[in-house]
Formats: sequence, structure tokens, C-alpha cells
Amino acid sequence: DPASPGAIGGTTPGSGAFTTVTLSNRYSNTSQDYLLIGTSAMLNGTGDGTVLTIAWDAPDIDIGSNFSGSTYTAPVTGVYRVSIMLRTYGYVSGHTYGVLNIVSSNNTFMGDYVQKTFDNTGTVVMYNAVLDIDMDAADTLTTTLIVGEGTQVVDVESGYGNGAAMSIFLAS
Repeated sequence: DPASPGAIGGTTPGSGAFTTVTLSNRYSNTSQDYLLIGTSAMLNGTGDGTVLTIAWDAPDIDIGSNFSGSTYTAPVTGVYRVSIMLRTYGYVSGHTYGVLNIVSSNNTFMGDYVQKTFDNTGTVVMYNAVLDIDMDAADTLTTTLIVGEGTQVVDVESGYGNGAAMSIFLAS
């Protein structure tokens, strides 16, 4: 429509549901929940079978403001894509396994499992998980790490971009 420069043909999205990105004339869905966050440093958090709830920093992006402390709360019922990358270090001989869990109100999901005998002090282990999780409105989600069969000396790397991050978005 020449009277509306930059307008896209068809029906305009409903009021409040979308915001126009002015220079590129794209629409972004402002009702779509999204979280991107890095971790806080956690020293000597696990290693002896202790369940460590991952402490996340203030979010880099939190569309919907649904994250508080270490807990994400689903704003609506749906399937959420949860992606986690967690860098840990400080393993010593005796440690034989590590488990990254994603814990929701409905279930606990094993995100990543490492089983080996660590024989090198200072070994770095990356845990990675990408899961689609069915959540109801107001369900909560946290992440935990358990490393066992050794001493409580395993650390979690801090910061986003240093190998530790989590993102969550409503997939459907």
C-alpha cells in the first residue's frame, strides 16, 4: 500500500501482540517468552554426590520477566525448548560420574551424563543439554549438577560466554 510505507500485505497483527522493527520492517512477537542467562561462580559445589542447584546470574535477556533466583516459571502452558551448556572443572582422581539434570514441576530430565574415571587434577568437563519440556502455566524449572565418588571440589565456571549458559523459549 503506497499510503503506508514499509507496510506488509495482509492482515496487521493484533494490537499489543507485535512491535514493528522500524528499519527492517519486520515484526517481532513481544508476547513470546525468551531467557538467556550465564552462571554465577560456584566453588567446591559438588563432587561427593551433593546435589548442586545451579546459580544463574541476572539474565542477559528475559522477555517476559519469568526468571528469579535459580528458578524459571512458565508463563503459559506449552512446550519449552531448554538449552544448557555448563563448563565445570576441578575434577580429581576418584570422581567417576557427573549428571546435569533439568528439574521441572512435572519431572526430572537427565540432560547429560558423563561416566569416566578422572585421573588428571583440573580436568574440565562440559555438560550440554537441549530438551523440549512440556510445562503448564506456573510450572517451575531449575537445573542441578551431581558429581560423585570423590571429594566436594568440583567448580562451575562463571559468566555467559565462558562456557556456561542457559536459554529457554516457548517452542509451541
